[in-house]
Amino acid sequence: MSENRALQPTTIIIFGATGDLAKRKLFPAFYNLYIDGRMPKGFNIVALGRADNTDEYFKNYIKENLEHFSRKKITSEDWAGFQAHITYFQHQLDEENSYIDLHQKLEKFDTVYGKRGNRLFYLSIGPNFVSTISNHIKNTALASDAKKDRIIIEKPFGHDKQSAIELNSLLAETFEEEQIYRIDHYLGKETVQNILAFRFGNSIFEPLWDSKHIESVQITVAEEVGVETRGSFYEQTGALRDMIQNHLLQILCMVAMETACFIRIWRDQRS
Repeated sequence: MSENRALQPTTIIIFGATGDLAKRKLFPAFYNLYIDGRMPKGFNIVALGRADNTDEYFKNYIKENLEHFSRKKITSEDWAGFQAHITYFQHQLDEENSYIDLHQKLEKFDTVYGKRGNRLFYLSIGPNFVSTISNHIKNTALASDAKKDRIIIEKPFGHDKQSAIELNSLLAETFEEEQIYRIDHYLGKETVQNILAFRFGNSIFEPLWDSKHIESVQITVAEEVGVETRGSFYEQTGALRDMIQNHLLQILCMVAMETACFIRIWRDQRS
């Protein structure tokens, strides 16, 4: 494994680190980036959770999940290096003292880095907690450097248009627009990404991809995973909003968008 020494020191703070998304997607992704040498030489992952867990207990939990969900094989050498960067931090989302303690923790990392490191706040939680977290981050100056701090918010972004507008306004009080990333992890799947290449980079299909040559489009999700530990999430969000409104409609957009729209998106991503 090679290390990318050009990247600046970074601390990744995961809200909802004991949740389903973190175990299936986030930690496997960070582990694979680490193996590929795409993580900074100086980085820390601070896993926030309400339970009173020890670092050892949480790291064993992560290792078990990596064995199931990582696309790369887990080796003792790689795991030993990766787990040294993980810290479990007991945290209450609605208590400001927890954010004050977190601030002190991040400052200790900066002391080790020898400089103010980048801070990435990853909100892998339900939309009802975003406003609480954002307010506390603002009040405790956790994200005080607009050039070095970022916040990632997983879908669903609110529960309707009005709540999304209100959420945007709230985030704008703490973060600059270029600091905010609203994402759907589903769109990062290689199969989904390949839709764009299949459509626009294929000289055989691209000229034929229109209503004159395509009669219908069917999108099927062969979901094998049950509700499992996500009961509270589905009770509030609902499977329709979780899967149809976000994942499937966005895939439909990728299938049906005009070429000009794709070019505009591509240019925006490169700028």
